[in-house]
Amino acid sequence: MTKLHELPVDHPLRCKPLAEIGAEVRNLHSTQWRKVEPRWGIARNRYNDLRGPWIEHNEFRAESQ
Repeated sequence: MTKLHELPVDHPLRCKPLAEIGAEVRNLHSTQWRKVEPRWGIARNRYNDLRGPWIEHNEFRAESQ
């Protein structure tokens, strides 16, 4: 699994919707990763679209493609 914040801004995994790439999210104060479900509001967002608390308090990862 690749952490999305570690990838270049133009990397394909950062430029596709989170649900489409099978992303997982983890709050920085937790050890548990959760799959981004299609029904979640952020599922249609790309990692590059996330702002504020989403990237300040969480990290996202996905399988390298």
